[in-house]
Amino acid sequence: MAAKGSNKKIDIDKLKPGMTIAEDIGSEFGAVLIPSGTVLTEEVINRLEDRGRSEVEIFTEAEEERKSNLEKVKEKERDYRKSVIKFAEKFEKFMYKRRVEYDDVLELTEKTSKLSEEMDLVDVLTAIRRVDEYTYTHSLNVGILAGMFAEWINLSSERKNNLVQAGIFHDIGKAKIPESILKKPDALTKKEFEFMKQHSVFGFRMVKESQQIEDEVAAGILTHHERYDGSGYPRQYEGEKIPLFGRVLAIVDAFDAMTADRVYQRARPLFYAIKVVEEESFGHFDYKLKEVFLRKIPNYLVDERVKLNNKKEARIIFIPPSHPYHPIIKVDDLYLDLKKNPGLEIVEIIKE
Repeated sequence: MAAKGSNKKIDIDKLKPGMTIAEDIGSEFGAVLIPSGTVLTEEVINRLEDRGRSEVEIFTEAEEERKSNLEKVKEKERDYRKSVIKFAEKFEKFMYKRRVEYDDVLELTEKTSKLSEEMDLVDVLTAIRRVDEYTYTHSLNVGILAGMFAEWINLSSERKNNLVQAGIFHDIGKAKIPESILKKPDALTKKEFEFMKQHSVFGFRMVKESQQIEDEVAAGILTHHERYDGSGYPRQYEGEKIPLFGRVLAIVDAFDAMTADRVYQRARPLFYAIKVVEEESFGHFDYKLKEVFLRKIPNYLVDERVKLNNKKEARIIFIPPSHPYHPIIKVDDLYLDLKKNPGLEIVEIIKE
């Protein structure tokens, strides 16, 4: 980035991807939508045009630096795709050997921690995810979201890496579940479901075989399906008897699973998932951690373009903390509060 103070105003139609914004761009409600230091992409430029900006202050920088900035943005997308491929390769190895090798753990943790710092929530949830890659993309996404959560609750760097590891490997025990159960398109029988529920125990045992993996990582894997009210499995722990990592993973695992296509279930809209976390899961999640998660969501979603269930496109203007699943949107020149328009729903974030 150019030195602070080295900047100038430039007309909106002369902006180029790779340039760096030198001012905070705010919303009608005073929230910062695009912070100073953001590298311009076509998507960000479109957002500025939609907001009616005629000019923007940018840092002056050499053409080579602009191109370098743009390449870094593209590299982030490539890194995610490469990581999915690497996850598939490593998970196939784990499933074949039915054990976890520590060198692989470190490699995947490093890649995922980097992505958790570079990507935001919308990047993660709008990445292309094929149904047949669900196991890998879900494990990667839970690891990335766990890394973000670690930052939100101010964990140390060491504990952040441990939480990312627990996120990556939370479902590793499924290596010991037959594919006939894992990929069954119909509802599982009671017997099949009871066996499936053992995957957290299987995963715990697999990682405990490696003396180098921290105990809190193994504990997170064991308890990611426990619920705060004691209704989870496999131990029916409740409250803070559930380790911190298990309580965090319960939230990000459920959230990512709802927003992804699976063999037996289509992806649910993002704001449906937010509503489930806020309302329908009452008693399931640690209340304080759930509040942290819901408080951070608006930071990523305000100003995003979305598609509504009436086929129209809109832009998210404001997300009220009291009901984050009912944002205020702008359709053409009309502002709508979705809480007062119960028949209208956001069904998709438009990746520009």
